[in-house]
Amino acid sequence: MSARPRILYLAPRYLWPFDRGDRLRGFRLVEQMARHADVTLVGMTEGPAEAQDLGPLAGLCARVEVVQLTPLQSRLNMVRGLFGALPLQVSYYRSEVMDRLVDRLQHESFDIVFGQLFRVRPWVDRFTGSRRMLEMSDAISLTLRRALPGRPAWLRPLLAEELRRVERYEAETLRVIEEAWVVSEVDRRALLELEPRGRITVVPSGVETTWAGAALASREEKSDVLFLGNLTVNHNIDCARYLAHEIWPIVRRARPEARLWLVGAAGRAVAPLGREPGVQLPGFVADLRPILERSAAAIAPLRYGAGLQNKALETMAAGVPTVVTPQVNASIGAEPGREIIVTEGAAGLAEALVRLMADPAAARPLGEAGSRFVLARFSWDRAGERMAEILQGL
Repeated sequence: MSARPRILYLAPRYLWPFDRGDRLRGFRLVEQMARHADVTLVGMTEGPAEAQDLGPLAGLCARVEVVQLTPLQSRLNMVRGLFGALPLQVSYYRSEVMDRLVDRLQHESFDIVFGQLFRVRPWVDRFTGSRRMLEMSDAISLTLRRALPGRPAWLRPLLAEELRRVERYEAETLRVIEEAWVVSEVDRRALLELEPRGRITVVPSGVETTWAGAALASREEKSDVLFLGNLTVNHNIDCARYLAHEIWPIVRRARPEARLWLVGAAGRAVAPLGREPGVQLPGFVADLRPILERSAAAIAPLRYGAGLQNKALETMAAGVPTVVTPQVNASIGAEPGREIIVTEGAAGLAEALVRLMADPAAARPLGEAGSRFVLARFSWDRAGERMAEILQGL
């Protein structure tokens, strides 16, 4: 029998394939934990549980359990949740199948029970004999607060109520969880405003090094611009629409040949953007290297949201000169003008892109400096180091 520590990792979304940022971050956290402990992974899926491809997790985890969510039942959960006190995004994941599995797992001995996102906290709470931890990632309340003014008027009352529930739930979570992880100091400060006694550790995301420096191999003139992100979530949908409708027409007036690539898992909300002049919408792309190599610039014009924007980290690591809004760089902390371009407003963002396309010799040092900065500062090793510290102290 193994003498290694045992960790139970609960995820509201199964961690494979890597078509979403939360799946990739979850996988990398499990990967780091598995260096120091035997990890039992429980992940939820809206497809048939028995058909779920375990992918690289099969050889990484001591055990993998997959729980099927029924979309209809989840939607009914949210309707019922309207009359309760929990955030609707917690109600959505309620599952009798998960309840039964957790009942069985409670009879086993785990040194740490680690939940990914507060959606799984109702199950984490049950393991009172283990050290309970939660990967909160972002301050969800901060994201909702920033998003509220820009949402449709008919939706604002519901979102305002969800914000109140989330703020209460985040504060309560910080009182009962032994340690919470977030991706940036911005999110840590926002959560401490809700519960000053919260035990919160900043564990930033690392960058995928597969394409590190890919854009620096070519010195030819380029006219492609890349936006990278999951195009099924609200803040990225807003980014894509803002880009295609307000920023890109200005760029095209100066550079008619330019192409904007909106890359990432995409749904119906962004489908019409693929018909806009000069806009490409390929969906999820497994091999980003060809797009990165021909990109003159990348852009992350986030107007609301919180957390660490992996989309900007990935393009910077590849050496693509990257243009962002101030709130994106608030979590990254790169030096404006030397490692990253920080500006706002459609005209300012468009002008930055046109300038980078027009002067590749000047853009190249920006890409080189951005790549060095990200590769030096953002590593998944921090998660492993912190977990080792915790296990040594048990």
